[in-house]
Amino acid sequence: MPRILLIADLYVPNFAPRMGYLVKNLRSAGWEFDILTGPDDGDIRYRSLVGNEKVIRCSLSKIKSPEGFLENLYFTCMKIPLFFKQTKQYVHAAHKYLNPSDYQIILCSAAFSLPVIQASRILAKKWDKPWIADIRDIHEQMPIHKKGGKKIKVTRFLNRITFKYLINLRNKNLIQANIITTVSPFNKDLLQKLNPSTFLIYNGFDPESFFPTPGIKQNVFKLIYTGIFINYCSDIDIFFQSVDKLQLQRKISPDTFSVCFYTPEWCKNSIKSNVHFDKISAFISFKDPVDTSEIPKILHEASILLLFIKSVHANKSQGIIPTKYFEYLAVERPILLVPGDNAYLEESLLASGAGITAKNVETTSQFIYEKYQEWEKNGFTIQDVNKDYIQGFSRKKQALQFQGLFEDMLKKYS
Repeated sequence: MPRILLIADLYVPNFAPRMGYLVKNLRSAGWEFDILTGPDDGDIRYRSLVGNEKVIRCSLSKIKSPEGFLENLYFTCMKIPLFFKQTKQYVHAAHKYLNPSDYQIILCSAAFSLPVIQASRILAKKWDKPWIADIRDIHEQMPIHKKGGKKIKVTRFLNRITFKYLINLRNKNLIQANIITTVSPFNKDLLQKLNPSTFLIYNGFDPESFFPTPGIKQNVFKLIYTGIFINYCSDIDIFFQSVDKLQLQRKISPDTFSVCFYTPEWCKNSIKSNVHFDKISAFISFKDPVDTSEIPKILHEASILLLFIKSVHANKSQGIIPTKYFEYLAVERPILLVPGDNAYLEESLLASGAGITAKNVETTSQFIYEKYQEWEKNGFTIQDVNKDYIQGFSRKKQALQFQGLFEDMLKKYS
């Protein structure tokens, strides 16, 4: 089988499920991979996906900015030099540790890491290899934050110029890719304007780990959230107000009703800082993220699975479809999406039959209490879902989509 060089900003055991599962699934089909990636960030949640592939971890420079007023200004000024330096570091590591003749295809996978994209394009050209760019996230998805105050007007101005310059560089690189793949309809529509050979391959769930089980009786009604929580694309107000409403109506109590967040320490403060948190803190608990192998059990024990995504009209973030969504779908427990994105995520949840989008306190509290009554009767909750639709998001299907692109590319460039 042909060998593929994967150049990625992250790789397992770090948070890199898309490429980790791709390599795992195509490995079993006989494909071979070598990986060039950034430094290990200490996250080992995906250690179960580590295989025997050669993994070259490249040492990358970082910005060491002074503290105080000049910190943001210095950081902004150093973004472009850092981009070129990290690009050279990836390219240098490839020349030092890898043999171009070993590979038939170069595949890069990047979220917001632009040096990975440019380094991949440089190597593909130097080594005369076809190049696929897998773009997981793009800067256009996110709102551009603007802070007030005269002191940082210069920083804001420079940041806009820097952002525009780096995005233009990214676009010049992606125009030259043989194929682009990405994870959401929003991303696809934008990237296809640069390169017509852009394909949508969703993220998904591992069917060997995430699958439905019969209802498991629980002594407590559990509402579960897993993963990171970021204020600019998450909105928890309506949910907290809904829990408070049920509490005031004396329909729930902390003895039998629990909201648990499996999230990193830096996310907990964002949740605790919400103005409604103190009113319902007796119902809320926090736990650290767990290894991916432990997540299915947690999801199976949930009475409701929680998603907090802001409307695209509220903050202009778009195309965000978190990995947890697909894993939630697979276990067939009720999903509560609050307040919804007014876009693809809502449409997908409706098509799946896996839950509801709730845009106000009335709808949210009603759904929670209906499921609470179901739990009181049965000891668990289940959801009647569209199984065929959900199975379309299997990681194995994702791997087959990539494999088809690889095979077409080999035929075209062999």
